[in-house]
Amino acid sequence: MRSVNRVVSVFSMVWGCCLFLWATSLAYGSGVELTGSLPSTPSPDYFGTRPMGMGNAGVALADGPESLFLNPAGAWRRRKSYVLQGTFFFHPAADNRVFNVGIIDSKSNPMVAGGISYSYYVAPRNDDGKVRTVEGHIARLGVAAAFQETLVFGATLKYLYLNRPFFLPINTLTLDVGVTWQANNWLSLSVVGYNLIYNETGETPISMAVGFAIGYKMPLQLAVDWVMDFQSKGNGEVGHELRVGAEYTIANIVAIRVGYQLDQVRDFLGLNETERHIRHFISAGVGVKYAQFGAQVAFRQQLALNYESNNRQLAFSLQAFF
Repeated sequence: MRSVNRVVSVFSMVWGCCLFLWATSLAYGSGVELTGSLPSTPSPDYFGTRPMGMGNAGVALADGPESLFLNPAGAWRRRKSYVLQGTFFFHPAADNRVFNVGIIDSKSNPMVAGGISYSYYVAPRNDDGKVRTVEGHIARLGVAAAFQETLVFGATLKYLYLNRPFFLPINTLTLDVGVTWQANNWLSLSVVGYNLIYNETGETPISMAVGFAIGYKMPLQLAVDWVMDFQSKGNGEVGHELRVGAEYTIANIVAIRVGYQLDQVRDFLGLNETERHIRHFISAGVGVKYAQFGAQVAFRQQLALNYESNNRQLAFSLQAFF
């Protein structure tokens, strides 16, 4: 009973801190003049704080609740522990806010690891002087299991509801499947399929990621991901992303992260198909873990000279380990 009360107390603290940050961000603007949408996986909005600091790379490094975004097989890698995480994401230019809370359990069952998460998205939009709000919800349920401790399989079932002005609500169910081969502490290889249950909404595009990482559980970790999006660009054209990230941990307490992302898939502020082009992003982040608690912050910036220089995101998360 004592352990249950402890989990509830920490959960309340994480929830409260993130809600405070969310409420504080309401002071920023009233939205941009476009209908907007809820970016889903694979999207920089939902990868989590650690991946954002590493250029959204980390398919072969994913563990903890962020594995429900990047690679469901990663839930197995945080062995014999409960990890609770609350995350707040903010995009100032588009006035988008995301609040997420998730937990991974790899302690209760020695054969299977599992996790759940919930994301709430809100973005006010300005239309002819009237503020209309885009709201969305994503629930995720993930499981993972290993074969001989080196080959890990995972799946995440995702439910998405999105309410948009002038459009019918989106109400859909889809599935991510991932596999990771942990060759040794030096090398990890992963393949992930996103949104494998087909639907016509552009919020859940069928995609695939291939990633490798060097230095798992070591002070210096490097990750490279290649993502292929088979739906977002339309007309049968495949969109590509390259993500490269590094993390260096000092004294098992402070983690410094940097990353780069080349994105040929998503637009910013409603660009049409003919205006889309390759975009470059840099990112940085810091994580601190002490005893059973942790905190992370990350910043991501598009490299551009025009209005696209406003395309930046900030994420903050709190963690508890049991």
